[in-house]
Amino acid sequence: HWDPAQFLRLCVDERITHTILAPTLIIDLLRHVDEHPAALDQWQAAPVQAVWYAASPIPVAVARQVETTLGPVFNQMYGLTELLGNSNSMTCTQLTSTWHGRKPETAGRVQLNNAVRVVNENGADVSTGDIGEIAVRAHNAAGYWKNPDETAKTIVDGWVHTGDMGHLDDDGFLTIVDRKKDMIISGGLNIYPVEIENVLHEHPAVQQCAVIGVSDPRWVETPCAVVVRKDGATVQADELVEFVRERIAHFKVPKHVVFADELPVSATGK
Repeated sequence: HWDPAQFLRLCVDERITHTILAPTLIIDLLRHVDEHPAALDQWQAAPVQAVWYAASPIPVAVARQVETTLGPVFNQMYGLTELLGNSNSMTCTQLTSTWHGRKPETAGRVQLNNAVRVVNENGADVSTGDIGEIAVRAHNAAGYWKNPDETAKTIVDGWVHTGDMGHLDDDGFLTIVDRKKDMIISGGLNIYPVEIENVLHEHPAVQQCAVIGVSDPRWVETPCAVVVRKDGATVQADELVEFVRERIAHFKVPKHVVFADELPVSATGK
């Protein structure tokens, strides 16, 4: 059972210098420090030099807050299980602490001995800055156990098609936009839930959120935001809708906002 207070005690007592956390756990840690000022003293007393996170994208607002509150020790990794055969690591990009504060919206640059492309539906490279599916070179990538059809769809001409959508910038940094299957198509327009989630996380009353597509008789699908409010927060649905409307294209604004006490996550915090 994850307990941020116990985590901080262990960092101090066991002299932890390096650790890895899922983004959900980092959000919990920030909340704990915010609610218990003495916890920040514990963190500063610990010899932590590097915190790596992976498993899912982290909201940009959270990435900036960890830099401000907990210091420049955060690093991000991007990868997938299918890459295990490539080397001793599942990762293909890294955003080190040197760059984390400057490009928190990205997953970093491609690691040594890896190659990453962003491709369209025909497998051709898209232009820098354009969104496409992320493909990673696969020298000995793992296929799917007793599932040759799925393996053939995923590993094409030596490239693992990740199912993640993203884009590369002029400096070679990769930004993960969302899972291809999570994309919402509303009235024929593509909407990536992560973009809406990033905006919602900027609101001071939002602790966590997730955006999903729900059926709509006119638009076929529309965004619905499931929001966990911070303790004591009373923000209402119409306020959050207006907050988002002021920051992104109107067709991306959630048509529904539902409040929850918590979001379900796996044992790894995904």
